[in-house]
This record gives sequence, C-alpha cells and structure tokens, in this order.
Amino acid sequence: MKPKINPKYYVNPYGIKKTKMKSPDKKVESYKYVIPNKPKKRPKYSSIDKYYDDDYINPYAILNVSFDASPAECKNAYMNLATHPNREIRSKACLAYDIFCNRDKYIKQGNLYKVKTKDCFYYSTIGDLNSLKNAINNNKNLLYLKDDLNRSLLYLSSRNGYFNLTEYLIKKGININDVQKDGSTALHGAAYYGQALVVQLLIEYGINIDIKNKFNSTAADEARTPFIKELILKSKEDRIMNLYHDLYSKGLVSNFVIIKKKDKVVAKKLICSNSILPQNFPYINKFWVPVWHGTKFKFLESIIINGLKPSGSQLKNGTKILPLPGHISIDTTISGIKNWAKAVFVSPSIFYASNPVYAQRINSNSKRWAVLIEARVKPNSYTAHNSTVLKYVGKSGENGHVEYRIEVNEENGDYIYRVPQENNIIIKSITFVSVQFLENVKDYVEGNIVINSKEEKMLLE
Repeated sequence: MKPKINPKYYVNPYGIKKTKMKSPDKKVESYKYVIPNKPKKRPKYSSIDKYYDDDYINPYAILNVSFDASPAECKNAYMNLATHPNREIRSKACLAYDIFCNRDKYIKQGNLYKVKTKDCFYYSTIGDLNSLKNAINNNKNLLYLKDDLNRSLLYLSSRNGYFNLTEYLIKKGININDVQKDGSTALHGAAYYGQALVVQLLIEYGINIDIKNKFNSTAADEARTPFIKELILKSKEDRIMNLYHDLYSKGLVSNFVIIKKKDKVVAKKLICSNSILPQNFPYINKFWVPVWHGTKFKFLESIIINGLKPSGSQLKNGTKILPLPGHISIDTTISGIKNWAKAVFVSPSIFYASNPVYAQRINSNSKRWAVLIEARVKPNSYTAHNSTVLKYVGKSGENGHVEYRIEVNEENGDYIYRVPQENNIIIKSITFVSVQFLENVKDYVEGNIVINSKEEKMLLE
C-alpha cells in the first residue's frame, strides 16, 4: 500500500519519484516517495507545453512554420489548427496567428512573444469567456470597440470558433452584422476558417448572409467546405430570418432574441426598434401588464408600423380594419357592452393567444411556429372576460352569440382582455413560439419563460 502524502507538500504535476527501501528488519519491502522541489507554477498546454515560458509563446513552434515563413504560409498553418478539437491547442494557435497579424501588440524576446495588454481583444482571441464577461460587465461600451486592425470582438471569436463566447456577445447586443476593414462580417470569418458550429449559430441569430466584402464575395462564396456553404444557402428558406432582415433594413426592429429551454429553442423574438418604442418604454416594460395577440404573418409589418388597432379603425394608407369573416361584427352587444368588437383584444396567456384560431402556424427552417405579437397594456385600462363564441358548432343549450376561442381555466387567469383605447397598448416584439413547445407544456407557468426572458435581460445589463 502506498503511504499517504502530507497534503501540505506540493505534488509535482509531472509525477512523483519513488525509490525502493526496506524496513529495519529487512523483511518487508516498501516504497519511499520523494517530493521534488516545487517548480514555478505555470499552466499545462497539452502537447505544446514545451513551447511556453510563462506568458511568452513561440508562435513559430506552435504553427510549425519556419522563422522566415511568408504570411500565406502562416495563414495556412493556422487554418490547419483553427478547427482542432482540443480547445487549448486551438486557443494557442489563434494567439500565435494573431502575433503574425499584429506584432505591435506584443513584446518580443528572440523568437518568443508576450502580449503587452490583456484586454478584451486578447480574451476574444484566446477564448477566455470569464475574463471577457468581467471586462464587459465593467464597461459595456467594449462591445462597440474595434482593435488596431479594425476587427470586432465578434469577428475574432467567430473566426476562432469559440461557440460559447460568440453566443455571449450576441446575447449582450453586439452588432451581429458589423463589417471589418475588408467588408467581411463575422460570418465571413467563421465560414472562411471552417467553423461550422459558429456559422450555424450566427445564422440562427439572424446574421445577414447576403453582405458582400470588398472582394465582392458573400460568406457562402468564401466557405471553406461544401457543408458550410450549404448551411448558409439553405438559411434563405427561413421565413423568420427573411422577415427579420426585411424589417431590420427598414428600421422597424433591432435585436433578434432566441429563447431556449434546456438548450432547445422555444421562441424567437424580433424586438421593436427605438424608433417604434416610446422613450419611456423601460418603465412601461416593467410596470405595465404583459399580453399577447395572435395574428397572421402577412399582417406583422403593418402592425409594427401602425400598432394594434380596434376594428373599425382606418390606417394612414386608407385601409379600414374590419372583423374577420365569422367573427363578431362591430355593432354587436356582448355582456352589456355596445360595439363589443370596437377594441383591441389580447390575452395574458401565451397559450390562449397561440390557439390556431388566433395565431397562424407557419413553417420556417423545418419547424412550425405560432405567430404572435407581444405587447404591454396599461393597468386598469382594460376589462377581463371569459372566452366567447360565434363561428362554432354549439352544444345543446349553448348561447349562440358568443365567439368561441378555447376553453379557459379561470384559476390560470386565461382571460380575454378588451382594450378600448389603442394608446393604452404598446407593442414590444414580434414573437414566434415553437408549436412543439406549446403542445408539450405541462404547466401554465412555463409560458413565463418567454416573457422578459433571461436572454432579453442580458441586453439590458
């Protein structure tokens, strides 16, 4: 049995030397463990550990190039390691290549280099997420900075294949479509250097795939592999992404937010731009009541421009809003309320509003989504009602003048909210909710994951 080693002694990570020894009566053989002197602490870097001396690295040895290697040779050497499965090796390869790209940032000692300042660009180069988080939490303006070569944090993290770091930057609100000195986006960088997972991530978060750089190339044109090129081109079939790019180009929406539950996407939000939202929206978002309005895909742009309008309203372009066929007419009295339909109807329940009678189902990126408007309604500006019926094959004895939607449980608060004055309701986002999520929800409160999600809160931090 090996003797216990006193924990106060330092254990050499490269192993403990042991020598044979015998007990005084020379009958029992045992081992003596010799603890070497504690060496200077330094991180382990797997198979390339021998190329490090504290913070100094040998970029030539890491990329396996000669001291007089051309820029093209250095780039090719980096590309061979850019997708290496070992993150530590890839991290140091990224740093080595950055040295060749921008030597002024580093201190040189012979063939060894050391970064002058460990700033946010350094963290983005080596993939140090925790340090980058701390830096951005202290100064969110770092998201908008560029380095000496006019490269953004997102471009560096995407090119280098850091999935978690790239997603963090996007969720914090960095400009996903920002271009570098040569006109390339983060998608160009990820595609060119073969970072397939990051390409998929950028597409998922709505990056514009049609932007061309100064070489007149899109990201698909510069894709390193046929698989990555197909990933990019196939995304053109995504109706939600196409809508986002269209509304973004018109200044109607700003951020694209993806909401996940257990790593599965349950909703996608197109947040209204500041030109659409009132100046006091942070207050409204916090103190007004969250509500949902199911609608059709073709009405979304008009709703963002004009707001939610009561039936009978006339838009600026002359279009008059009328109740849909089979729905309650404007002059009908329901529950003692005249002109019942002349109001905006919303629900505090995402499940109620997502019913197919209200919310159209669309196919996008091989998945089905319910089309919703997320809004905030002023407290005490509405009345709450149970579901009502009109176009419905009624049961015996059922009132024939109620507009049927879906069964509600009053304990859950699944009411219809009737808002007579349109200025008491403010639109926050277009929201697409996964039909699979809606069909598999077991508890009503699970819908709260889509309201003021943690992904949205990150944008405000």
